[in-house]
Amino acid sequence: MYEVTLNKKLELEDMEKIAKGVMLEDGIALVDEIAYANEKKSIIGVELLLARTDCAPHFRTPLVTA
Repeated sequence: MYEVTLNKKLELEDMEKIAKGVMLEDGIALVDEIAYANEKKSIIGVELLLARTDCAPHFRTPLVTA
């Protein structure tokens, strides 16, 4: 689980985009869970799956890059 601190509130629409997957240096990481970690919605918790797109052919184009 990763804790991510943002400089502003994360909108639900953007959280839904992150939930579809995150582009990392070595490929796309699927997101297992994502949730707000504080009331201001500026800290989120993200749990990534170890699977990459070659293990998940149904995965769509990533919308977020690291």
